[in-house]
Amino acid sequence: MMDLHRVSTNLTLFLRIAFPVIWISFFGAFTFLALIMRIDEVPMMQSGYFKAGLLVFFLIGFLFLRFTVMRLKRVDMSTDYFLVTNYFKTYRYTFDSLQEIDELDFLFFKVVKLTLREKGAFGKHLYFLPSKRLWNDFIKENPYLFEELVDQ
Repeated sequence: MMDLHRVSTNLTLFLRIAFPVIWISFFGAFTFLALIMRIDEVPMMQSGYFKAGLLVFFLIGFLFLRFTVMRLKRVDMSTDYFLVTNYFKTYRYTFDSLQEIDELDFLFFKVVKLTLREKGAFGKHLYFLPSKRLWNDFIKENPYLFEELVDQ
């Protein structure tokens, strides 16, 4: 059995599950209460503009979370295959199933996008936050796996 090396950051678990659950629970409850609230002592909460703005804020925030951090996966790699998990289900892929690897730089972090040749269980594109040290170490130890795949 080959040794698996985690290449995604430990922060993935927090960003993928804990942060969205906390954010959606807090702002969802606040938005729900603001929409049904009929208390005369809080005039700002009675404003239709406030309620509409709060609902728009919640929906935009939810969509942002859904299409960014909730798409992140944990990735573990060996020299023969790699595992991708959303912490509920785990799937195994071979490096032959990879079409391309893109490293996307954002202001404070980097996201790696794995593009599969055919659609997999999590879709054609898999995103993960690499641990800078672990990801670079794995690439340096196994450059032959990434020669044609890594977008540099």
